[in-house]
Amino acid sequence: MIPLRLGLLASCVALPALAQQVPAIENGATANANAGGASATAAFHQGAGQPAAGLTNAALSQGNLQGTVQGQGTVPRTMPPPIDPVAANKPLSAKERAGLTAAHRWIARPLTPHLDEDGVVHFAGRGQVFIVTAVNHVTDIALAPGEIISPPLHIGDVADWVLHPATSGSGRKTIEHVLVKPIDAGLSTNLVLETNKRTISVALTSRRADYMPLVALDIPEDPNKEFAATATLLNAGNAATAASPCDQQPVIPPDQFRIGGDTVTWRPVQAYVVSTPVGLKTCIDFPSSIGSEDLPALLALADDGGWFSAPAKQIVNVRYVHRRFIADERLDRFILVDGVGGDQKSVTITLRKPR
Repeated sequence: MIPLRLGLLASCVALPALAQQVPAIENGATANANAGGASATAAFHQGAGQPAAGLTNAALSQGNLQGTVQGQGTVPRTMPPPIDPVAANKPLSAKERAGLTAAHRWIARPLTPHLDEDGVVHFAGRGQVFIVTAVNHVTDIALAPGEIISPPLHIGDVADWVLHPATSGSGRKTIEHVLVKPIDAGLSTNLVLETNKRTISVALTSRRADYMPLVALDIPEDPNKEFAATATLLNAGNAATAASPCDQQPVIPPDQFRIGGDTVTWRPVQAYVVSTPVGLKTCIDFPSSIGSEDLPALLALADDGGWFSAPAKQIVNVRYVHRRFIADERLDRFILVDGVGGDQKSVTITLRKPR
């Protein structure tokens, strides 16, 4: 049987028609295939079609595949080094290094948060705020009550972070929020919030699962330096011992203001303007019952508007001290509002025009 098989094999190789149908193979692969074929032929000569000693099927297969690894146009064994899309740093000047050092001191300033009973992490201080977020989770960043964000929202990495503004509460209790969600883990950027009271810098980091759901950025409680400066500069016996700048003689008396609108328990009893070393102040005195009521919001009214349009409104930042609103500017026309929709109540205060 063995001579018969070898004779048939020789006949097939000799046929030109069959030889022309075999495709050309790369030189390296052809050499490896011939080496494998020669080894296989030797195996048949040694005995009954069995492989030669020490020559396995895996070795034959590996010899046939060597050409696909080392030949031309094949995939390299290792990936090329990554290309950094960001240009290299340039040397800093002495002034630039000094400014950067000062900024690093501010970023490293200790700012320890505290947790309340509702699960809100509160930050109160003047350092860098660090907030941890997670993929497929939303982190709510709440500002102080009455604080208004000046759009737009500014974030360093626009492509990998999703931001949405939101509000909660109403009237004087309105709180503005920023909802933050990363699209991947391992991200790091910063968010800058411009408000009517301050500028906040927030460092954002993203992780797979660890995150801070609720965050509040509180305003630090500092002593009112304005009142101390007023008491120092004014003469003794006038307003030096006053607990509030509104306790001194007004430059625009209460009888110059007209109060109208709904009859509510918090309806002001009078409004007037005083002069201080740091500018004019508008004072609004409430009745003694205001302590048990929600405080209204104060909105300045513009001089526009007519028969078919209402005047433009703008929220005014005020302080509430001893049943009194204090605005750090002169207000000639403003409105106090409480509630929403059909339940809204309002009181309008207008400076009388001179005759």
